[in-house]
Amino acid sequence: MNSFCKVWINGKEMEVDPERKLLDVLRNDCKCKSVKDGCSEGACGTCTVLIDGKAVKACVQKMGRLEGKRILTVEGFSQREKEVYAYAFGQAGAVQAEKVGEERHGVAARGVDAGLGQGLFRLE
Repeated sequence: MNSFCKVWINGKEMEVDPERKLLDVLRNDCKCKSVKDGCSEGACGTCTVLIDGKAVKACVQKMGRLEGKRILTVEGFSQREKEVYAYAFGQAGAVQAEKVGEERHGVAARGVDAGLGQGLFRLE
C-alpha cells in the first residue's frame, strides 16, 4: 500500500495516511465541525458524510479504503444548498435548523449545523 492515499474532501484534493480514520482527517485536518464523534463505532450516525453520493459513517472508515473517493460534508455545500435545506428543515419544524437571525420568507433565517447535516445524509 502507498504511504499516502489521495481523496477529495469538499472538492479539495488531499493526500493522507491510509491508516488514519476519516473522522480524524475531517475534524483535525479539514476542520469540519459538522462531523461529530458520538460513539466511535458507527452506531449513532453523528459522523455521517457522503462518499461518492452515499451516506457513510466516518468514524469507522480508514482512509486507505477511500482512495480516489469524493467525500462531502455540510461544509462542502454551496451557500444556496445550505439555505434551501435549512429553509426546508425549518418549515418542517426541525429543531436542528434553529438559529436566531433575520426574517426571510416569513420565517427566521436558518443555519445548517451538524444535526441538520446528519438528518439530511440519513434521508434516502
